[in-house]
Amino acid sequence: MQFFANKDRTQEEFFNAFEALLAKKSHIVMTSDTYPKGLADIHERLVSRFDSGLTVAIEPPELEMRGNFAEQVPHRRRRDARRSCLRCCQKRDPTCVS
Repeated sequence: MQFFANKDRTQEEFFNAFEALLAKKSHIVMTSDTYPKGLADIHERLVSRFDSGLTVAIEPPELEMRGNFAEQVPHRRRRDARRSCLRCCQKRDPTCVS
């Protein structure tokens, strides 16, 4: 959503599409790197619509969960990988899940 900042025509078109979807009782899923109220240079009526829905922060998984993911990747690809190697990679890079 942050990419709509200062793009009045795009925001207007998106608002119309958003309203049409809501009228049909459609489910709408959007992503942004900030909460709706933190969006800069976005029309207030859009911010209001975004803020009226369910807002969830998605955080990277913790080390144990990344380890569980990482152990599945080589198995699915039918490759061997040592658990110690996987854990080392995950400790160095918190965003690593494989």
